[in-house]
Amino acid sequence: MPAHVQQAAAAKAVGILAKESAEVAEELIQLKVVHGLMVAVGNLDYPLSQRNASISLEYFVRTYPFVEEHVRKAVGHMLFQLFKDCPETWYTKIDPVQAEELVSNLVDSSKDMTKMQSAEGIPEFSKTPREL
Repeated sequence: MPAHVQQAAAAKAVGILAKESAEVAEELIQLKVVHGLMVAVGNLDYPLSQRNASISLEYFVRTYPFVEEHVRKAVGHMLFQLFKDCPETWYTKIDPVQAEELVSNLVDSSKDMTKMQSAEGIPEFSKTPREL
């Protein structure tokens, strides 16, 4: 049980930190937090993890179109529409097969973040300030 409580707290903290700073949100994407949030949403053993992860994931999907695209591909149209309609409760409609898909997803939106930054001429977040 303590691991589930930690997962729920981490999912909530990710959302809070991302909402406070776009720079932090983008760094979290680089750290593949979207994948971690999707795994937490697929955790049928602890609904609080699912809820907190879903709310945090909703912020990333709403803010970054490439994250929205990756999540839509990972969960499928029907489940994604449930997510868009009500991110606070969509996890209650996830069946075990869908939960397994979430847990085993290979979403890596950090690659698209890097491509987007390169195309816009923005330095990659993986570089240290000294490298810039």
